Amino acid sequence: MFDESYEALMNLMASLTDEMKAEVEKLRALTPHERLQEEVDYFNATTHGTLNEQDGWDCPTCHNSGYIARIGINKHGEEEMQHVRCKCMKVRKSIRALKASGLEDEVKRCRFDNYETTEPWQARLKETAQAFTKAALEDNSEAHCLFFGGQSGAGKSHLCTAVFREFLLANRLARYAQWVGTAQGIKAVANDAEAYKAAIDELAECDLLYIDDLLKPVNNAAPTAADVRLAYDIINRRYVRHKPTIVSSELTSGEIIDIDEATGGRIVEMAAGYTINIKRDRTRNYRLRSTMEV
Repeated sequence: MFDESYEALMNLMASLTDEMKAEVEKLRALTPHERLQEEVDYFNATTHGTLNEQDGWDCPTCHNSGYIARIGINKHGEEEMQHVRCKCMKVRKSIRALKASGLEDEVKRCRFDNYETTEPWQARLKETAQAFTKAALEDNSEAHCLFFGGQSGAGKSHLCTAVFREFLLANRLARYAQWVGTAQGIKAVANDAEAYKAAIDELAECDLLYIDDLLKPVNNAAPTAADVRLAYDIINRRYVRHKPTIVSSELTSGEIIDIDEATGGRIVEMAAGYTINIKRDRTRNYRLRSTMEV
């Protein structure tokens, strides 16, 4: 039996091409770690998924499967192939939240390269937004917040959305919170401590949070005590964790301080070097450019 098996093996070896023999010899020469790495590389190269068909995000790392292989250590202290979630899953989570928020089309439209800078103040806005983006993506400990406040229609949302877009492209978990809608939803569960904490946690823990129109008046009414408490809870959690945050508002930073010094003070401190209050001037409202008097 042994002679027959040996003869069969020799015949198989003889039938191999020189290229195949070289490959066999290469595998035989590998260390256990190198063989394991070959398995990991093979898995990562050949495993494909269809997540891109659901969210439109094409990941060259996991090929849209959501997982990649790597060498890890098991509980016995031995090397083994392990499967972990790909970084693109953060982006996919952001995309799902983005679609739910209605900002998806804006992210496609609002980029740095199509923001018009015909006036010096517009150039300064763009430069500040780009500087914050670069510093925050490099995990600069000083880039905690970008704050644009003041004149409506001056392009604040365009640039804030452009920053948001860059974080998505960098595989960061970014969340968008339109203040009025988000505040109404969270205040509705304010009496349920567990639900309220879960809602705040979701905004507090993401890599980037974009709060759009912070403390925007509803029906020209001043922010309520519940609004102020919510704004403080969200901002303070981001402040404590040094998490990058974008805040846009029709209010200036000074006006936010007048409403609540604790919340406004934290924003001012977090956004040191990245704060611009746009002077109220209707000529700076691009939405009104097409109007004329007759």
